Amino acid sequence: MKNYLKRVTVVLLALVLGIMSHTSVGLKADVAPPPDLKWNGEAAAEYAREWADGHNPAYAYYGSDCTNYVSQCIKAGGMLMTFPKSYKDKTNGNIIETNKKWFYHGTARKYACTTSWLRCSGSNNFGEYWKKYVVGTYSSFEKIRKNAEVGDVIQVINAKGEAKHSIIVTQKNINDLFICAHTNARHSYSFKKFREDASDIWGETCKYRIFHFK
Repeated sequence: MKNYLKRVTVVLLALVLGIMSHTSVGLKADVAPPPDLKWNGEAAAEYAREWADGHNPAYAYYGSDCTNYVSQCIKAGGMLMTFPKSYKDKTNGNIIETNKKWFYHGTARKYACTTSWLRCSGSNNFGEYWKKYVVGTYSSFEKIRKNAEVGDVIQVINAKGEAKHSIIVTQKNINDLFICAHTNARHSYSFKKFREDASDIWGETCKYRIFHFK
């Protein structure tokens, strides 16, 4: 009985703290996962498929939305956001320049987030924050197919070493990978076909950097 009451008290305290910490009005993008949540690539892929052809109204939407989208996906898969000591949600967004934190807080209209959440390239980008999860950068299709798993993020890297696009793996078989993406919407799209598209846009020398989360 004592253990049961203790568990109930912990749950109630967590709920109270959650209510106190989320004061924005409207759809929420910053609901924290339970503390025992572990990485789930299938959950990330499920989110990716759900919002591949549209955008989640809980988040701001950008003309170049690829990295904002994959950040949402890996958050849905269990990667925990990291917050600075202080920040302020602002109408039309408060974009914080950093690769030391990674978060989105607020609604689609009034929010704060980091450049590491949004940026594919440039300073303080997604790859700089998540670099420890890189398993490799490859040009060979077979190496990419072998090393990528469901829920992994892949970035297209051009000849200058710049990341140009972010996509997420949502399915894998012995012949191909299938991906979802924003900016140019892709839903369960063949990675073989995507490589052809990428070669037309960024050149045949582009490579693919894989981020494997765990």
